[in-house]
Amino acid sequence: MAIERVTVSLPAELRQAAQELAKGQGVPFSTLVSSALERHLRGLLLDRWLQDYQDELGAFTEEELRAAAERMGLPYTPEPVGPLATAGDPSPRDDLSPRDDLSPRDERAAS
Repeated sequence: MAIERVTVSLPAELRQAAQELAKGQGVPFSTLVSSALERHLRGLLLDRWLQDYQDELGAFTEEELRAAAERMGLPYTPEPVGPLATAGDPSPRDDLSPRDDLSPRDERAAS
């Protein structure tokens, strides 16, 4: 992968915290920023895939969400409500369509 040098503006506190984290992990600041951006973009892709999946097959039930969290060893937190519920929601990403062969719940839809 080609590396390009870019300039970005960050809040001073965020830059400082990120630089301290990078130093603590023994990695360059740019590596930490690149990794965080990659995780964010993958998260957006997963969010879109899950939304498309639920649009087609129906929303996940609370039981399914709790079971998934338990299997992953994560605490279950219900969907947020109120003004913060949509804060940070990405804009539509038509170019991030899910692959048709990634539908593990096809059996449920057929029944």
